[in-house]
Amino acid sequence: MSRKFEFESVAYDTVFRVVERRNGEAFARWNARVIKTPSWDETGTTYTITLERTTDPANSGTLYLNE
Repeated sequence: MSRKFEFESVAYDTVFRVVERRNGEAFARWNARVIKTPSWDETGTTYTITLERTTDPANSGTLYLNE
């Protein structure tokens, strides 16, 4: 199932908690700051967020990355 979320408040001061998962199990956790303006592709199906690891506290929720 694919869902398109509205990310109206994603900005350069946004820091996400990132959880990497493999086979349903979390194997890495880190915080990441948005470093490039997020955007949808031309088809409206892919949203690109460019992140950089940081030690700053998360202020915008959690992103789950499935391997």
